[in-house]
Amino acid sequence: MQIALLGIAPHQAQFIVRSLYAHQCSFLRHPNQLPDNTDIHLLILPLSDMAHVTAALAWAQHHQTPILLLADPALQTQLLTALQSGANDYVLTPLRKTDLVIRVTRLLKQRYPAYQDIQQHQFGDFTFEMPGYRVSYRKEEIILTQKEFALARLLLDHIGHPLSRAYIQESIWGTQTTPSTRTIDTHISRVRSKLVLQPERGYQLTPVYGFGYQLTEIPV
Repeated sequence: MQIALLGIAPHQAQFIVRSLYAHQCSFLRHPNQLPDNTDIHLLILPLSDMAHVTAALAWAQHHQTPILLLADPALQTQLLTALQSGANDYVLTPLRKTDLVIRVTRLLKQRYPAYQDIQQHQFGDFTFEMPGYRVSYRKEEIILTQKEFALARLLLDHIGHPLSRAYIQESIWGTQTTPSTRTIDTHISRVRSKLVLQPERGYQLTPVYGFGYQLTEIPV
């Protein structure tokens, strides 16, 4: 599932991404970055910025997307106001993995009845398994690092759509890190090589000049 993290501090974002490894997390700095489509299945943001909360609630109501708040126990009045205004649930800070996973799973099951908290994802002949970051192609195991695993899933999740370098950076490295162009290119090259994303397998991973990369499915 696609989960957007809005205005979340870097250390909390890292914790959330690690805890919710079965999902695809994206990073947004401001509510004006929220998309006009409904690709986001859950929005997580801190309660500390009520202006962001108000804007996010309006967006979520329009798109029927659940909202999970990260709430400081001292902000009880603000939390009550946000819940009365349409926020679906909250988890108290400092975050605990068990609480976070339980509340995220419950919200997703409530909003999407067909959702199952599965640990295996299939993309054509590729199988991605969590935990363990295991990938196989027609049952043949492929060894990937954690970032290569995340990048491969990102590309396959968005097959046929160009991804900007900025989106790749925030999705894989987060907002707290700015990898060099060479670092991104190196990871792209490794994923292409290890997964053999070549025409003979029905894929073509190409750079989009001045923008980023695009994985395309082609007839074999």
